[in-house]
Amino acid sequence: VVVFLSLPIEIAENAMKNEARVLDIHESDIAYKLEVHKAYALASKLYGWKAIDCMHPSGERLSIEEVSEKVWNVVKENLG
Repeated sequence: VVVFLSLPIEIAENAMKNEARVLDIHESDIAYKLEVHKAYALASKLYGWKAIDCMHPSGERLSIEEVSEKVWNVVKENLG
C-alpha cells in the first residue's frame, strides 16, 4: 500500500521556516513543491494510493499522533 500524506504547501512552508535548519534546493523552491504535490495527488488517484488529508476541517494541521493513527488505520485495512 502507498500512502500519500497531503498537506497544503503553505502549511508545509510555514512549518519548515520554523525549523532551525537550512532548506535543501528542493525544499526552498515553492514552485517545485507545488508541482510535486500536484503530481502526487494525481498519482494517488490514478494508481489507487491512499491519500490522507493532514488537516482538520477547522484548518489546523493534524498532530503527529493523529496522522499516525490515520496511517495505521490504512495499514490495518490492507493487512492480509
